[in-house]
Amino acid sequence: MNDAVAVPAIEVAGLRKQYGGIVALDGVDLAIAPSSIHAIVGENGAGKSTLMKILAGAVQPDAGEIRVGGALASFAMPQDARQLGIGIVYQELSLFPDRSILANLFVASETTRRGLVDRATMRERSAPVLRQLGLGVNPATPVGRLAIGERQLVELSRLLIERPAVLILDEPNSALDEAETRRLFAILRELTADGVTILYVSHRLEEVFAIADRITVLRNGRIVLTSDRAGLTIPEVVRAMVGGAQEAMFPPRGAERTAAGPPLAIERLIVGRELHEVSLTAAPGEIVGLAGLEGSGVSALLGVLFGTRRASSGRVTFPDGRGRRAPDQPRPGGSPA
Repeated sequence: MNDAVAVPAIEVAGLRKQYGGIVALDGVDLAIAPSSIHAIVGENGAGKSTLMKILAGAVQPDAGEIRVGGALASFAMPQDARQLGIGIVYQELSLFPDRSILANLFVASETTRRGLVDRATMRERSAPVLRQLGLGVNPATPVGRLAIGERQLVELSRLLIERPAVLILDEPNSALDEAETRRLFAILRELTADGVTILYVSHRLEEVFAIADRITVLRNGRIVLTSDRAGLTIPEVVRAMVGGAQEAMFPPRGAERTAAGPPLAIERLIVGRELHEVSLTAAPGEIVGLAGLEGSGVSALLGVLFGTRRASSGRVTFPDGRGRRAPDQPRPGGSPA
């Protein structure tokens, strides 16, 4: 495809949005080629989400123009964007956990026959999309019973049933494992082959480079770089994101720690089904990273440390010597924590 002659699938010019004294977008100009995967990257607060919400009709800009297929467009609400073929999957899921997969796929858009909900037709319409995404679950299953990765696929399925011309994905694989991510990328390539244009927002640069045709970097509400992915490297994108060399912003730590004292100690911590006998220590002056997919147990561990969750078993000892045990493990000479 020749981007020089093709009419952009979606284009913005002079887009500006301000919240009080904070400028979220400051004169953004951007054109997205049709049938391509265009990645939008940047640090937190760079303006990515604001830009996507404006394109989806959820937020109105203070200034600037939006064109869809070359025609000037104005979105007063998300329905206006959907009518022009623009759909979005937000990072925060908007599913009803007590309702079935099928009911979630057709929220406020149920197929009816003689005044009654036509579930047979809904199952028929949704089956190809669920099969394409590899979601082999009974559509009658309540969404609350699904794993977080499966829920994210349900959210994506709901949008694909509408067959959008422009698909906006905000951190679409944040809760997907490696196999699910590979499947998602294969589907995205199939969609672009069928003429769908994809805006892909992500912090995972390795995956951006694996899937995107073109990359735009936002920093402080402005576009600082737009280029074909083939002409970029990850270090170049990182420099554009942070405004300098990463090493200069995060210099290496010295080998010697000056702080001394007792560590934070976690011993054989169990929290329901979320944590099973987790043990770790964090010494004074040490930075310990906790990583894992959503639902992996990181939130449960932090909840116990901050006192918002109770452990089923195990013990936490803080650097000042205070301890926190599970309710069934009272401290010697004291009451349960």
